[in-house]
Amino acid sequence: MNNKFENLDWDSKFFNKKIGKIVCTRYKPDQILILLNNKFETGYDLIYIMINDTLDKEEILERYIIDRRILYKMNLISEPIKHSSKHIKRLNNGKVSNELIDLAIQSAEYSRFKYDNNFTTLEFRRLYEALIVNSVKLKIADSVFVFEMNNTIYGMATLKHGINNATINMIAVDSSQRGKNIGSMLLDAIKSYLLDIGINEVEVATQKRNLLACRFYENNNFNIKEVINYYHVWKKDYENTI
Repeated sequence: MNNKFENLDWDSKFFNKKIGKIVCTRYKPDQILILLNNKFETGYDLIYIMINDTLDKEEILERYIIDRRILYKMNLISEPIKHSSKHIKRLNNGKVSNELIDLAIQSAEYSRFKYDNNFTTLEFRRLYEALIVNSVKLKIADSVFVFEMNNTIYGMATLKHGINNATINMIAVDSSQRGKNIGSMLLDAIKSYLLDIGINEVEVATQKRNLLACRFYENNNFNIKEVINYYHVWKKDYENTI
């Protein structure tokens, strides 16, 4: 199977740059470089490249690596619900508070968009504000869970689900409230909800450099499904290595 290229309309419009991505289904350095050159010649400003860590030899694009993304999964049937809280609820009012925006930005502390210096801090913050707004309005999420106490939201998680599985797209606990099991309570609320609607598997991704998040998921019995290496290759600083 050939490597797949996709034009990213949403990213391109949001950042006002022509952006695409290459998903590598096999590791053929010459083909990757030819495809990169072709897309830059047709006006692309930035190409994301995604290569499974089991395939990636890194010798041609090492300088452009921006993230090692760990995808975790959990089978819910075998996992007991350990935590519950009266402070957790599903949002259904479509309202986005400043607290939710701040939590979304906190959730992205190790995001590739923050680590890529070609994006400004303002662009990074605008991106995660847009993601939480679109999640609460249920445009890119099916449910949003929050931990709210004394009329203040201290934690949130956004969830997208299909027929058989679900994905946690964002999860965060305010820095002032960490270490109080709020994250685990949010996870257990999600588990309970998914089991109630007949979904038995959930996935969540984080950055390999985010050691606290990796430890959190592993302590909550998630297992690693795969690791994907992400590259941001910008036309303006690309050097042809064919």
